[in-house]
Amino acid sequence: MNAKGVWVTTMKLGKTNPKIDRLSYDLKAKAIGSLVSLSALLACSAPETTVILPNRDASIGMTADALRQCAGSPRHETKKNGDVTVLSYYKEAPILQQSFSGARSSISRLSLHACWVTARVEQETVKEISYRSVPQTIDASMYCEAILEPCNRSR
Repeated sequence: MNAKGVWVTTMKLGKTNPKIDRLSYDLKAKAIGSLVSLSALLACSAPETTVILPNRDASIGMTADALRQCAGSPRHETKKNGDVTVLSYYKEAPILQQSFSGARSSISRLSLHACWVTARVEQETVKEISYRSVPQTIDASMYCEAILEPCNRSR
């Protein structure tokens, strides 16, 4: 180290510059960290899966009256922009699937999981059907499919 407190590299064997050693260590640590992060990211990514929803697909193209006939009365019916109507259906999980074991007994929860079916009807024809799980962290599409199952059977 010189008088100003700066490390001076010497050509003698066995002596190294601490700044260079620290820089080399930092670069190695960053490279390893980047590789670990990339590996974790690639490990978590899964190929996109295609979900087949036959009851939903069979219900698209039906008349609004036919949908009401097979799926029942919607929970909500909203008119929008002239000829567009939105029909909303809701189905909760059966009561036995809504409870979990507690310390001494089974504790029932209110609507642990459910599904909303939203049908967009234009000019009295179902143009689009979407599903929304409640809560959104689970896939409750099987309950939505159950709402529309009679529609698939009637075709």
